[in-house]
Amino acid sequence: MLCRRQVVAPRGARLRLRSRVAITEPINASLGVAFVIALAAAVAAWVLATFVFRAALFFVGLIAGGVIGAKLFGLLQATTTTFCSA
Repeated sequence: MLCRRQVVAPRGARLRLRSRVAITEPINASLGVAFVIALAAAVAAWVLATFVFRAALFFVGLIAGGVIGAKLFGLLQATTTTFCSA
């Protein structure tokens, strides 16, 4: 028969799920203020992520365009071939 022990998390490791968020605890904010702060943080994170991914997409497109342009330049460059008849 297996003996099951109840695992108890350390005192500081438990998540405190209250009506307030941990960020708003120092200022004793109400639930409404906590919601507004959480909403503002989510919008800020969304804007930052959008900016980072668009900037990365710009640089990847810049590199790809440079490579494609260099290949086309090599293909379409006017080359003169001289045949030496001896």
